[in-house]
Amino acid sequence: MIAVHALIRGASRETRSTSRGATVVSGAVPFPIDATEPFRCPSELRRLVEAVRSAGDCDETRWIEWKSTLDLTTTAHIQHVAKQLLGFANRDPEVAKKWAQGLAYLVIGASPEELKGVAPVDPERLVSQVRPYVGSEITWTPEYVRVDDTDVLVIIVEPPRPGHSIHLVRKDLQRYKPGTVLIRRPGQTEAADVDEMGMLQRRLLARTARLDLTVEPRRTTIEACPDFQTVVDTWAGRERATRLDAWAKRRPGSDHRTDKQHTRELDGFLEQARAVLLARGVWRFARYKPAMLDLRVVNPGDRNFTLVQVTLAISGISARHLNKRLFDLLDKDEPDLPDSLAMPGRREADRRGAVDCSGLDGAPFRTEHFGAARCGWQAGTAADKVRIVFTPCDLRPHEAADLPSVPLGLAAEPGATVDVAWEATAANADCKAVGTFTLSATSGSAFLTSEAGRKGRHN
Repeated sequence: MIAVHALIRGASRETRSTSRGATVVSGAVPFPIDATEPFRCPSELRRLVEAVRSAGDCDETRWIEWKSTLDLTTTAHIQHVAKQLLGFANRDPEVAKKWAQGLAYLVIGASPEELKGVAPVDPERLVSQVRPYVGSEITWTPEYVRVDDTDVLVIIVEPPRPGHSIHLVRKDLQRYKPGTVLIRRPGQTEAADVDEMGMLQRRLLARTARLDLTVEPRRTTIEACPDFQTVVDTWAGRERATRLDAWAKRRPGSDHRTDKQHTRELDGFLEQARAVLLARGVWRFARYKPAMLDLRVVNPGDRNFTLVQVTLAISGISARHLNKRLFDLLDKDEPDLPDSLAMPGRREADRRGAVDCSGLDGAPFRTEHFGAARCGWQAGTAADKVRIVFTPCDLRPHEAADLPSVPLGLAAEPGATVDVAWEATAANADCKAVGTFTLSATSGSAFLTSEAGRKGRHN
């Protein structure tokens, strides 16, 4: 029979209590590689194989085993692989995480002072041959690495976790019948005893609650953002023509400014007025309910969920372009109109406190710019996708919580649809809930004719 060896790092002795109360003590020597971190990439797996070859004969352990070689075309050797996978998968999570962050390794083709290698078989074929014995719940990966021109197979078994199932033999495996529970002990894989079955049952019962949550829109339509820049520029053009016409019709001697002085002051005033009107429009739009994304998260089940965090990914969203500096005003009160708007005849020196709009840069009108309106959420934009993360909340059984409203600044034609993907996680759940919903855009002109829009333009 081919000799089987295993490795341990660090501890000089390891003990195990059996179900009959006896204590087995085994000596061990340090393994010649640091096993505090996992081995995953090819270079790390090669170092692991080289460490196996450099190791001396030492006690077998829980996280790594090797065989000098196996014929992976034979049933007997496929069964050996299946046996070790079952044993590694049925480990105690607290014990397993002491080495390689819980991973386990079966090295085939290397042993102390030997590098015999293995005849490679297709990984998919290997998986399909092993699955009838172990099932499909164990996560494991076969990786071939080349060491000194020799192929070595390293099988990586993912860590056991609280809540994981007890893995059973599913098909006659050597002397073990279906339903047998195999477990990894220091140096061997055997049928679990009473104490080991108790550990596995505690591991199973430590499963955290599954996350049965839904996120749904409170309103399936959302008003698109008006093209504020065009609206304000149109107003400024009309205002300029009206005031130039009034200047031309003024009573002789009523104003001592020249035409050039008047035009320069009028243009300066309109530039300031455009900046303020843009700021007022954005400020009001950021608080305009029909243009906000309004959601609720619902817990339809009987469990409490803590620190529920909802994240949205909105693809294909287009955003209006406005002066980026305008968003600084959103953290403050609504911008005041300059005195000169009400009294256009004042001299330039008297118009103090007006907003400077020099250097309109056309920066994107993005969700994350919404200043003081950004309460209970954070947003970021990458390419054509907006990502919104809400502040976590707790949910009791059968409870629904309204999430903070989010102004999107959506630029879309009426009837256009926006797809929103969501995911929810919770501190006391071992998975996430996911889903999607669709919003339909309505015309942004409704804002301009609303009370909010009229105030934003004319107050």
